[in-house]
Amino acid sequence: MAENQYFAELGIKDDRGLPWWLILIACFFFPIGYAIGLIVAFRKLGREKYDMVRNGKWGIGLGIGVFLVGLFFISLVITDEQVVKASGVMACIILFAVIFCLPGARLMAQGTKYRKLGESLRLYAPFIINNQTGECSLDTMAAACNQSYETVCGQLEQLIKAGLLPNWFLNRQTHQLISSMAIAKERTTQKQRQETDGKKAVIALKCPNCGGVNNVREGESQPCEYCGTVLTCEKTKQDQSINTEKVFQDVNEMMDKMSDMMDEMFK
Repeated sequence: MAENQYFAELGIKDDRGLPWWLILIACFFFPIGYAIGLIVAFRKLGREKYDMVRNGKWGIGLGIGVFLVGLFFISLVITDEQVVKASGVMACIILFAVIFCLPGARLMAQGTKYRKLGESLRLYAPFIINNQTGECSLDTMAAACNQSYETVCGQLEQLIKAGLLPNWFLNRQTHQLISSMAIAKERTTQKQRQETDGKKAVIALKCPNCGGVNNVREGESQPCEYCGTVLTCEKTKQDQSINTEKVFQDVNEMMDKMSDMMDEMFK
């Protein structure tokens, strides 16, 4: 299953507990077995990540069965006149109805929610597993899954809220599902770019069109402040100017040395 492969890729341990058939058998042994069975069932629907769709379906089925048992007791209260007259027995049956109907309804609701989350994760997990850049296009996912953009965003937001997409974030502005690793990598790149820009020299360039002087960073282009002409400060030109200055410095040093030698010879 795609969702199980996804959790395995994340390194999440297989947390599947007691099988559902054992929980179902336990529920027949009222009241202790029934109480333990309900506790384990709700735990499976709240914590277990593996087999989410299967767990959701089992939860719905068990909830329906428990709810029907509660309806049976309610029907006894309504139809049996002798039971109605015996207030003690009627109170007991109402208590049984509450004990069964409320957990049954909760199991159906929880199972439905869990099944939908599992189906959504099964649908989108392949995009995350096969992704190498840490960025998934929401438009591509919507087209591939035959879903609308808003539907995809809503389902992904539910998965993120449920903690099923750890370290992934939804960006509606860029229409992307982005991982924290991609965000960290982008921040590192921006920081390096800013550091590089800070080391670049600022060169005063004269505009060939209007003659205005503009300050342009080395290796960058920008429009002239006065006429809009694009000015480019090429790095090679700056490197050449630096090399030329070095040559003049070397020549001056050689001339100074020759002058000192001549002075010593004619002393």
